[in-house]
Amino acid sequence: MSKFNFDSIIERKDTHSVKWDLADHIFGESDVLPMWVADMDFKAPEEIRKMHG
Repeated sequence: MSKFNFDSIIERKDTHSVKWDLADHIFGESDVLPMWVADMDFKAPEEIRKMHG
């Protein structure tokens, strides 16, 4: 199994992500950085993408 890359930035804005697309609704402004971490913030391992791609 490959190593996980937790340093790779995955752009999730405008992808129907509650965390990123509803920040202005949740926090009352859009210039915020939601600090919770979710599994979809990281790219799925190559082995999984091959099985479901």
